[in-house]
Amino acid sequence: MTTNTEKDTLLNTTFLNNISHEVRSHLNGISGFGSLLSDPDITKDEKMRYFSMLQSSGNRLMNTITDYINISQLISGNLTAHPSQHQTKNIIDFSKNKFSELSAGKALGLNLDIPQGGEDIVFTTDFDLLKIVIHHLLDNAVKFTDKGEISFGFTVNEKNIEFFVKDKGPGIDRESQIELFEMFSQRGIDLSEVSHAKGHGLYVVKGVLSILNGHIRLESSRDKGSNFYFSLPFKKETLSVIDEIQLSDMTEKDLPVVLAVDDEETNNIYIEAVLRKYASKIIKAFNGKEAVDICRNNPDISIVLMDIKMPIMNGLDATREIKSFRKNLPIIAVTAYALADDEKIALEAGCDDYLAKPFTYARLIEKVKKYTS
Repeated sequence: MTTNTEKDTLLNTTFLNNISHEVRSHLNGISGFGSLLSDPDITKDEKMRYFSMLQSSGNRLMNTITDYINISQLISGNLTAHPSQHQTKNIIDFSKNKFSELSAGKALGLNLDIPQGGEDIVFTTDFDLLKIVIHHLLDNAVKFTDKGEISFGFTVNEKNIEFFVKDKGPGIDRESQIELFEMFSQRGIDLSEVSHAKGHGLYVVKGVLSILNGHIRLESSRDKGSNFYFSLPFKKETLSVIDEIQLSDMTEKDLPVVLAVDDEETNNIYIEAVLRKYASKIIKAFNGKEAVDICRNNPDISIVLMDIKMPIMNGLDATREIKSFRKNLPIIAVTAYALADDEKIALEAGCDDYLAKPFTYARLIEKVKKYTS
């Protein structure tokens, strides 16, 4: 008979084994396909295929790391919601794009079941947390569906908006559903086989929904697929005016001078490559003290992209010092921390905005445009 202590030890071991296995698997894809791209004899089609696989491995590695960070924050109680207004159109677009990414190669279809006028509905939620829920439910639906289609949609009443993800997979029997949302529970796997189960996705889903004051339910049976429904509080709202970001309206005379501060040269090179069309000049610094000195001696600097963890002087202390003599200079915290309350800490130090790594080029340009136009 297995004791509770033995079960906890086994689950902890499983947790660590899963991290090691998943991280190493994705790193193998990144390293392997990265090496193949340097082969001068590969064809253009092969190069595009290898690049796609490298990108996929990178995305999956990021998702894996994010999952385990979320699990850690859920367990410690440090994951919090930051609600704001969102249109359902953004949620629908995210779901379509996410499904396309996850279903590539499986020839599955996506059936969107959206009520009339459903794209224009506005409600308040934490979109980043909602995306975590949708990602895991779609990921599981694609993973367990071999043919046919997956359905995504929602219904609305006066108090709730209820989303659903339906698949044509093997289904889940009633006994297995009881522990489905627990850590490392996957389709009723026996504890003796727990080392083979990943099974943390639905645990994250349930935890995130509790933070959003939402609920989830499941309708499923063996060989008949699975229908997941999750509801969030809803009241009819009107969308606040949002300034559209138009990247093409920047003229050469309006282009900003950007100070990129990061002790990792690769990050500065990436920022330089992304902003080369949207900045008149890009100055690089590799620690907080250097950034402070450059700001003192270059009054033409329009915006600072500030890493937080750096040698000599960290980004928060550098921000405080820069703001002491250039109060109105926009400083955006660009950080790989991205944990609970890190954004709040950065803003309290004087940063005007916050950008978590990894970020897309469009997101970076959007932030720069927001504070320099």
